[in-house]
Amino acid sequence: MSVWDHTNRRKAPPTMAEPSHPQTLTPFPLAVDPKRVRHPEAEVSEYLYSGFLEHLGKCIYGGIVDDPKNPSPADVLEAQENGKLGYRKDVKKLISRDGELEVPLLRWPGGEHWT
Repeated sequence: MSVWDHTNRRKAPPTMAEPSHPQTLTPFPLAVDPKRVRHPEAEVSEYLYSGFLEHLGKCIYGGIVDDPKNPSPADVLEAQENGKLGYRKDVKKLISRDGELEVPLLRWPGGEHWT
């Protein structure tokens, strides 16, 4: 329903019910199952600390993979099969798990990407 009527005057907003929150909170006992509690020194998965990439500037094309409009020299590219664009070896070495940035998992596209 539009907030504008046929004379282009603003309609009154719908009335909202008053919140029904309690004035005070009542203590509630919390039961914890010791079988489900993890030890504080338990190993954390390395994939929790991962990275993601977005299409910003030349981050993807010309950064991680070859830019089809401005191809890189063949000696810096890791060839892919089926005609896919090659990965840049220097960037892959930098962001790999044993590289300078130590990224265990890299997602691309990284954010909210819906097709």
